[in-house]
Amino acid sequence: MRTRAQRRATQGLFVLGDDALRCALTFLTPSVCALGPGATSKAMREVATSRQLQVARKSGSYVLRPPDHGVVHALATAFGTQEWPTRAPERTWAGHPREECRLCVPPPPLRLTVNRVGGVASGLVGGPNQAQLELRDERAMVYIRNFNAALVSRLSVSSALNAEYPDCSVKSGSFIEYELPFQLRISDFRIAFGNCYAREFWNWTFEAYFDDQWMVCHYCSASPWADLVSPGAEGSLGLQPGLEKIINVENNELEDGIVSTRFRIKLLGTQCMHVRAFELFGTVLPGWSLD
Repeated sequence: MRTRAQRRATQGLFVLGDDALRCALTFLTPSVCALGPGATSKAMREVATSRQLQVARKSGSYVLRPPDHGVVHALATAFGTQEWPTRAPERTWAGHPREECRLCVPPPPLRLTVNRVGGVASGLVGGPNQAQLELRDERAMVYIRNFNAALVSRLSVSSALNAEYPDCSVKSGSFIEYELPFQLRISDFRIAFGNCYAREFWNWTFEAYFDDQWMVCHYCSASPWADLVSPGAEGSLGLQPGLEKIINVENNELEDGIVSTRFRIKLLGTQCMHVRAFELFGTVLPGWSLD
């Protein structure tokens, strides 16, 4: 009877499992691998830039599990092959943010739509198109750029960028939508909230555009941060941020799960919409492209 070590030795590279290294090595012939580390390394570099490998990458699926790197991170880093660009936030209504604050730049392949219905900032009421908005109120455009960056950033919501009034008390029907350049079988989403009544952020849905209509995947009947307790005065309860929460949305009733390119958070009542660190997790289906 063979020992475990003997069995592993005969299995060779197959003991690695279905990871990236094994997949890359399957493109190399046994004769190349037998030439030694130097020749194998050179061959692997050639494979990494080959058209054959690029096609093979897109023919497989990627599983992105919480809590760390999801779909937005994958888009911003070209699936982990480059750094995610960051920038300092621009001047806000409240003044200049702290110098050390850095926000991630929303990745261009991600189509981000924020629809604000009503609200207390006239420059943002009704969601006018950005060309008209820029002519009318440059401050509103700066706010939108800051909001969009904070939306995708895993920043310290307690200190990096305060919630501001343009997204206070927006009305039912307001939403934040992500449209992806590929299909995603959704499993979870991550959400955080700015320091403006996170404990009262309820009565909203997480939805996927499925079968030519919006499908409710999760209804929030109580704020994920309803248990926030402040050691200070009662009034300070409203200034606490909602730190990251992971919410599972897998649907076992559908054989292939919920597959879509469009996902959104939609308000069902009048409330603040200071969403932060909004991220999606699941399986990126074959055929994806960053071009």
